[in-house]
Amino acid sequence: MRGANTYLKRGLQYADGLVKANDYFTIYNRHEELRALWLSESGYKPGSLDELLKEAHVIRYLNKGTPTYSSVNTWPEPFSIP
Repeated sequence: MRGANTYLKRGLQYADGLVKANDYFTIYNRHEELRALWLSESGYKPGSLDELLKEAHVIRYLNKGTPTYSSVNTWPEPFSIP
C-alpha cells in the first residue's frame, strides 16, 4: 500500500547499529529492490518476501534506465562490503 516505503525506511534506520554490517547492506539492498513495487491506496494481494522481491526485480528490469522511485541512491547498487 502507499506509504509502505516510509515503514521500510524506518525499519532500515532501526537496523542501523543493531545488525552486522553485511546484514545491514543485505537489508538495504532488499529495501531498495522493494521500492520498485507499484503502490496503491487499496493495496494488492499479500505475497511472501520472495514473491515481492521477484516482482520488484521484474519491474526494475522492464523499466531499466527509468528511475522507479524519487530518492537518489549514491551507493553502488547493490552495495556490499569488500
